[in-house]
Amino acid sequence: HVWLEELRRVGYARVTHTQHGPMTGLLQMLGYSEGIAIPVQGAGALHQVFVGARQGAFSSDEVERMTQLAPHIGTAVNNVRLHMHSEQLLRSRDELSQLIVHDLRNLLAVAQMNLEMVAEELPSSESLDDAVHAVERMSGLVAELLDVGAAEEGRLQMIRQQCQIPMILFPG
Repeated sequence: HVWLEELRRVGYARVTHTQHGPMTGLLQMLGYSEGIAIPVQGAGALHQVFVGARQGAFSSDEVERMTQLAPHIGTAVNNVRLHMHSEQLLRSRDELSQLIVHDLRNLLAVAQMNLEMVAEELPSSESLDDAVHAVERMSGLVAELLDVGAAEEGRLQMIRQQCQIPMILFPG
């Protein structure tokens, strides 16, 4: 096709209704007399071809403006794609984090239940008390992680109440 050769040679291609090929058929079908194809690239990849069509010929100034605009369009398209990709990665990370936290909660519940059974059968020991305390602390951290996820999703309801600052800083 003549227009592809022109596109490779000068960086854009003009197509008129008097030429032959698929682009000219499209122009005729739409009622336009001239079209222009300008590659839109971003980050070294061809995203698409910017096509303009109209009744009458494009002036050299219009062609110049369109060719100057094409790299900016390419950068914008690339930025949108990168943003969409980063959002997808963040969603995947959040889903994986929530899955891991839920699994941790279940495993800690089993460990806590087993430690409680052992504590009932054996005499109290410092090691056993440390293990029970560690599992309780891990369970609390996992619950806080679940609360953070719920808050980020807007599922956490905040309840305001008055409290004493020392009781928050130094519980129990």
